[in-house]
Amino acid sequence: MVNKYFELERFVPHMTLGKTSYGLNQIDLANMAKLAEIELFPFPTFNVNFVRVYRESSPNKYIKYLDIPLKS
Repeated sequence: MVNKYFELERFVPHMTLGKTSYGLNQIDLANMAKLAEIELFPFPTFNVNFVRVYRESSPNKYIKYLDIPLKS
C-alpha cells in the first residue's frame, strides 16, 4: 500500500504536462513529450521554497492538502 500511494524513496519529482484523463491520447502524449524535449532544452532550473501536497477529493479532482516549507 505504501508503494502504491506514497512512493517514498521511489518518488520522482516531475511536472505533469498532460494526461489521457484530460482528453489526450497516447499519440498526443508521445508528440508532446518529443516537443517538450526540443522546446524546453536546456531544461530550466528554478528555486523551490515549498512542496505542495494535494489530495484527491473526488475522481480526478484534487485540492490542496498541505504546504511543506523547505529550508534555504
